[in-house]
Amino acid sequence: MTNSIRTPFIINHAFRKFFVASILTSIISQINTLVNGIIVSQTVGADAISAVNLSIPIITLILAVTTMICFGTSLIMSREIGNQNYKQVDRLFTMSVSTAFIINLTLCIVLGIYSDKIAHLLTSDQRLLPLLSAYLPFSFVGTLALSLQYSLAQSIQISGQPGLVTKSMIVSSLLNVVLTSLAVIVFDTGMQGAALASAASVLLSMLIFIPYLWSENKPFRLVSLKGGWYFKMLAKSTVRGIPIAIGTAMLGIFVMGLNAIIMNSQGANGMFILSVCLQILVISMLIMTGAGSAITGVGGVLLGEQDYDGFNILIHKIFKIICGGVATFTVLMMLFPALPARMFGATGELLEISKGPIRIFSLIFIPIGIIKLLASLFMILKRGLMSSMLNMGIVVCMLPIVWLTSRFAPEYIWYSIPASIWLLLLITLGTTWYISRRNKGLHWFFLTQTSSNIHWITYSVKFEKEDVEIKLNKLLSFIESYKFPRKLYLDIHHCLEELMYNEVEMASITGKHGAFDISIHNQQEKISVIIKDVGKPYNPIIKYSPNHIDDIDPSQLSMLLVNGLCENINYKYMNGLNCLYLNFEKKIR
Repeated sequence: MTNSIRTPFIINHAFRKFFVASILTSIISQINTLVNGIIVSQTVGADAISAVNLSIPIITLILAVTTMICFGTSLIMSREIGNQNYKQVDRLFTMSVSTAFIINLTLCIVLGIYSDKIAHLLTSDQRLLPLLSAYLPFSFVGTLALSLQYSLAQSIQISGQPGLVTKSMIVSSLLNVVLTSLAVIVFDTGMQGAALASAASVLLSMLIFIPYLWSENKPFRLVSLKGGWYFKMLAKSTVRGIPIAIGTAMLGIFVMGLNAIIMNSQGANGMFILSVCLQILVISMLIMTGAGSAITGVGGVLLGEQDYDGFNILIHKIFKIICGGVATFTVLMMLFPALPARMFGATGELLEISKGPIRIFSLIFIPIGIIKLLASLFMILKRGLMSSMLNMGIVVCMLPIVWLTSRFAPEYIWYSIPASIWLLLLITLGTTWYISRRNKGLHWFFLTQTSSNIHWITYSVKFEKEDVEIKLNKLLSFIESYKFPRKLYLDIHHCLEELMYNEVEMASITGKHGAFDISIHNQQEKISVIIKDVGKPYNPIIKYSPNHIDDIDPSQLSMLLVNGLCENINYKYMNGLNCLYLNFEKKIR
């Protein structure tokens, strides 16, 4: 980070692309579930939605295995993409997709055979049992489709194409409405048809991935499972995904525990208030979901590049977004506590008694938002134990405190909920401060790397020749300090000069504003130059390949020169950014 002058322009653009797409995907997924439930309940019968809800625990359990492995894979894959280790990226992608298919196909067959027994375990109600028995075997087909979609979507999202995943989700939702309506209304296939329609909509929506999966711009491809690497990759991804599995399990325990305590202490009215509060919490969690995805997708690549400047810019940006978003939710609930209660049908006395608890519960949003941010951050920083402890801490801190309050001071039970989460946040801050004191160079709160890397330099460069000249001279001074062989120095010099001035020329043609980022990393075996700019996909490697000399625009010969001076060039289009990587081997040619 020597002499670094970095603006957040490029990082902010990548973050916005990822953040917005992730939130839209989550919203569409929730709307899809809601609409599907409405269609089934209005056509098959009111008991149909109850049968679907009864199947949720077993479906969630099945998908939890896939989620753990695929999410763990994405944590590793994002770093490997940034590190340009595409051999490992190929293996991770192949392992993720094949594992999701093998595990869920096996579960689909086995559980389908015993679906009737599973239905009897889930309910003995004679009204619901026939519906559930009819629905379960076909819902397992749906889990197979969902697992494949999730495994592909995670890899595509991590590769810098979150918008493509959002488009797939939109297509899936529209198809789900159409196919489910046709199945249950036109063809009268009941619960079986509804389940198969949902599975078909997911499978068909994956067709939108095909153009990207066939393109040359993706950083991954399917490879052979031979070579003994498969189980190593699987074990590594599973370990990295454990915190997300614990977080999912803890969320379920958190809700069930609160339900039991509030029901015993506050009765039906208390349960209504808690249900409203949890619905608001789910909405606020959309911000945290988008932020967590951005940490993995954008932050993971930056860490793989060892771009700690960019990573810290990203984390501070996300922290401000989360605090601002959850603080807004808190203020809204303080000012208008009756609004959500009315939305869920509260009137009269129930409406009045809901206002106070909703205001108090809203104090949970800020601490839980920060805790969830830190849990996501610690996963990408390879601090899985701390991430798991945070997820478990929500349950360990809250439930005992709320239960004790319900026994000895029930009038303060609603205050005990935010108080317990604030206590957990204070304990967390104390822990991170202590760790940062023991390990110099770590941020006291985020535990991110802040110490200088003498072998790394990075700048944000305006699209102006004067700024290019200033930054180019500083970059060349950095390179000169290493006393590289003359030819290697000249190769890097000419490439930097051509690429940086070419950015200015392209900006004048296309009307670009802002800046581009350029970084140099002197590693043990190579010197890497990384250039990122905002714009439409523009692959200079293909366009200016020596094999296509007749197609070259005579006014733009810079990339032909660069291809001749640097043998190892990689280009990726990720999160709305053109990312060009030049790797100069430390050898005399």
